[in-house]
Amino acid sequence: MLHAFFPKHADLLGEALANQEGRQLEYWNKMLLAKLIRAVRINASELEMSYCESPLSSVAFHARNLLELDIWIQYCGKSQENARRFLDDSCRDAIGLMKAESKSLSKFYASLFKEILDEADRKMTKIAKSLALREDDDNYTRVANAATEINKMDFFNPTNKILSKYAHPTAWSVLADFNEKVEAIYRMSVFSQGVLLAVGCVQNLQKALLNHGYKVNEEAMFIDFLANVWVSPLTMRHGMRGARKKRGKTAKTPLKDQ
Repeated sequence: MLHAFFPKHADLLGEALANQEGRQLEYWNKMLLAKLIRAVRINASELEMSYCESPLSSVAFHARNLLELDIWIQYCGKSQENARRFLDDSCRDAIGLMKAESKSLSKFYASLFKEILDEADRKMTKIAKSLALREDDDNYTRVANAATEINKMDFFNPTNKILSKYAHPTAWSVLADFNEKVEAIYRMSVFSQGVLLAVGCVQNLQKALLNHGYKVNEEAMFIDFLANVWVSPLTMRHGMRGARKKRGKTAKTPLKDQ
């Protein structure tokens, strides 16, 4: 199913956004949609690569990224105010990042990169002023709050908790000792969830473009989707065999590797 939407359908949305005027869409909003399309495309690609070549934690990491992206896409699509808030939050994130870096670097590296950090700080201060943001404003919107606003918390909360258990080095994920069959089941479960989230991202992005007056070739997208879905069981089985072959017998769990 993943290939029914990526990269072709994501590219179609990007082309529609780049080549049409839409309905009085401001530059910042157009840029925001383009960045969201790119982020979904990247994480969908990484999800597939991780499934074939990387540990379970990497598959879960990209699946969780797609979960958060789907929330942000729906949050930004709900209103122009939300979209603008998300854009402004990128500046708040950058300010917080600069503060954290200045505190986390050792004295040696802080002095080594002082000019670079000072220049970056001056630029962020200028951007913050242009957006009427205070330099100490780190009150960015949490993804859980965004999920609550769009009435998706009942889905986001348990899904995020499950994917986080796999993605982070939690006590369970570190100590779990899966055999090959169980690990394959977990991998397929997480990968399948990631695929559904990636598909949801594309559908919600398409809805956002249509709401802004962009024309998307829905018929071509639907026909291509059906063609790929019919062969998806074969593709999935081939993908499972390929994943096992690429990872090899030694790539079972961190404990078994050791």
